[in-house]
Amino acid sequence: MLKIHLLQQFYELGDLATEEAIYDRISFQEFLGIDTLSTNVPDETTILNFRHFLEENRLQETIFQEVLLLLKDK
Repeated sequence: MLKIHLLQQFYELGDLATEEAIYDRISFQEFLGIDTLSTNVPDETTILNFRHFLEENRLQETIFQEVLLLLKDK
């Protein structure tokens, strides 16, 4: 779910658009490490609920700071 959230933020996608993009883009599937034929893709409501969880617990900024540190190290 965290990787899905990152894709959603990087590509500025809404919840439904994120779900559709996972089915549509092989690059998203590879990044997420899923095969849409054998793995259930979270629906837009699940994506929405996860995003709200992060917002309610103010975790978004912490996560993105960690991602930035990882990218700087690379």
